[in-house]
Amino acid sequence: MLENISPDLILLDIMMPEMDGYEVCQSIKANPKTTDIPVIFITGKAEHEDLIKGFKVGATDFVTKPFNAAELLSRVSTHIELKLSRDKLKKYNDELQKLNSTKNKFFSIIAHDLRSPFSGFLGLTQLMNEDLDRLSKEELRVIADNMNKAAVKLYNFLENLLEWSRSQMNTIKIDLQKNNINKIFNDIINISKESLKNKNITLNNNLNEDINLVCDYHTISTAFRNIISNAIKFTPNNGNIIVSSLEDGDFITISIADSGVGIPESQLNTIFEIDKKIVTSGTNKEKGSGLGLLLVKEFVEKNDGKINITSELNRGTKVNITLSTNRNISQAE
Repeated sequence: MLENISPDLILLDIMMPEMDGYEVCQSIKANPKTTDIPVIFITGKAEHEDLIKGFKVGATDFVTKPFNAAELLSRVSTHIELKLSRDKLKKYNDELQKLNSTKNKFFSIIAHDLRSPFSGFLGLTQLMNEDLDRLSKEELRVIADNMNKAAVKLYNFLENLLEWSRSQMNTIKIDLQKNNINKIFNDIINISKESLKNKNITLNNNLNEDINLVCDYHTISTAFRNIISNAIKFTPNNGNIIVSSLEDGDFITISIADSGVGIPESQLNTIFEIDKKIVTSGTNKEKGSGLGLLLVKEFVEKNDGKINITSELNRGTKVNITLSTNRNISQAE
């Protein structure tokens, strides 16, 4: 029975055929799945030795036969309340450990991703400070270009950091409206033109121009922008990215598929867990943070959507996001 159900409390006799109550209790306490279930013996065996043996095998309490119904119900109620309190305490403790793990990884990501662009800034400014008079206009132009790239990386990271922090504190207001998905992607593609050009990547937008989603424009556009950014980052030169959609009743799945390096299966299973997040470089050594996909998942879920990622090494990655096309805006708000 205990393989299929998980009671809050067990009332157990001692004198039983084949296996007595002591053995049953010992078996219950030996199983990690059932060890926390309180066991009350209801028995006519009330000698001192019986009580000691019962407590040794894990009993919580004894009620002797013939028992008083009111007393039994009172003890059952007390031990169930204690059990629920312990369960609640364990849940809070597990959540606290998870928060501590998240915090540690969070600070690790910040330290890693702030160090890289700032190191670049320091090196370039030091070079300009020491050799400004000897540098040619072309050399200064290269330095300025590198500083601009470092500034863009730093800005994108800080923007994701700010968004993720606001999400964790539940300070982001979700404003559900009908938004044209094709317009959202056209805006993202315009922002990404330079990155696509630098790697000669072809981005095909096959979305229907008339598709409208009931969503919050800011969070959804941020989510899609991060996915496109990742697709560009992990797609080699001369690769391609395809944006497509599939409608199913009141829902639509937006797919972003790239011809990139793919994600190992070991990472794919934990890709949305911050304490196991692995930060990797792109095909042209582009730097990124471990916050992008975490932000995507949280923002999609804030819009009552679902995200699914499939990938094959050296063949590419496909991100599917399913959202509603027909939600009641007033109810959602």
